[in-house]
Amino acid sequence: MKPNLIALALSVIACALSAASLWRSVSPHPAPAIAAPAPAEPDYPLEDKMNRLHRLALKLGRALDQENLTLAAFYHHEMDAIAEEIVVHGVIHEDKPVGYMASLMLQPPLAYLESSLEHSDLPGCRRDYLQLLKACNTCHTGIGIIHPPIVPPPPLESESPDGVPPPPSPRS
Repeated sequence: MKPNLIALALSVIACALSAASLWRSVSPHPAPAIAAPAPAEPDYPLEDKMNRLHRLALKLGRALDQENLTLAAFYHHEMDAIAEEIVVHGVIHEDKPVGYMASLMLQPPLAYLESSLEHSDLPGCRRDYLQLLKACNTCHTGIGIIHPPIVPPPPLESESPDGVPPPPSPRS
């Protein structure tokens, strides 16, 4: 094995171990099963899928801000389907086992979030959402992908605390 591949393998293992210990320490949910790596599929549109995941993560955060768990569950389902697809296709990008890392880093927080959504636990959903974003950012950093961190979307300026837009102001 080449020295840089050994270093990559060690960093992948370190990320997986730190993620596993993080989830055990902060999550009230049991650890989900981790899928075995699948054979790699060439020409997989990883960039498109990751961009979609990013967009869905922001929309999921917005739905949670609005306390709309039905919409949040829809965005979660879409994210979960993409994550599963990345794992099943065994995506490898620039010698990085993205599919395998998704099984270790992305699927567990998605499973925890799903449990909170199923129980209509809004505080749990918000906690699990932040852990999901942390897992995404940790994985990107751990395997050396230069990407701006994913942060929760800021509240809309036109929103009132109850999520209903204020009425238009009268014109003078």
